Amino acid sequence: MIRKSVRRLLEMVLEKTDYHLVPKGASGGEHAAFVDHLSTLLRTLHIDCVFDVGANRGGFRHFMRTEVGYDGLIFSFEPVSHLAEVILAASASDPSWHTFHLAIGDVAGMMPINVTRNDQLSSFLRPSSAATDWFAEMSSVDHVEDATVRTLADVYAELQATHGFKRPYLKIDTQGFDLKVIRGAGEYLARFLAMQTELCIIPIYEEQPTYAHVLDLLNQAGFAISGMYPVVRDPLLRIVELDCVLVQDVSPRLHQGEPEGA
Repeated sequence: MIRKSVRRLLEMVLEKTDYHLVPKGASGGEHAAFVDHLSTLLRTLHIDCVFDVGANRGGFRHFMRTEVGYDGLIFSFEPVSHLAEVILAASASDPSWHTFHLAIGDVAGMMPINVTRNDQLSSFLRPSSAATDWFAEMSSVDHVEDATVRTLADVYAELQATHGFKRPYLKIDTQGFDLKVIRGAGEYLARFLAMQTELCIIPIYEEQPTYAHVLDLLNQAGFAISGMYPVVRDPLLRIVELDCVLVQDVSPRLHQGEPEGA
């Protein structure tokens, strides 16, 4: 979620281009629907753990605690060094919130990440010319740093052994890198009862997968769309980015927290 100061800066820039943020306050009907949907979904599915991939400054954790009303385990992963320090410090007051200075991808190792002037837009991918038009200096790269990358399958196994959760939810917001996160989950993707991913209808990074390709892969993996909630609209009110919530077909192995063949 965009912090107030960053949100206002983004609004000021978008005013010059006629692009618009979708309201995310109490007066935003679409945001209110998103909150209500997540609250109902987590309660209905008895979610006991949330994987927060692409944590930034911890906005999603704050959103889940203060708006959605979720008080269970949260694992937040953030590759950018100064942001990882921010959430580590913030987690001291929340014993159910565990933070990790890591990126989640499809291959373990080290990768250079582009840290942008507005760190909300930092990505392993380069901003596209379209993104530069919309966000001007905010999407320009301030510096590049090396990030440790692990796969979701790898960290899942370790965390479940330690914490014993059985009914997890997956949130991905990695600025164009979401498909890498999904591929790196392997068979462990089926352990998540539901998930959400940010889809770009108009790609804002170079070599970013299309939203249709991401949805097709998730459909093949057994996920069905549960809700779509716009994040940014263009001057004609077309959606630029949206949060997509999906649910997994529930089977006995999911109730047990074990994938097939485990």
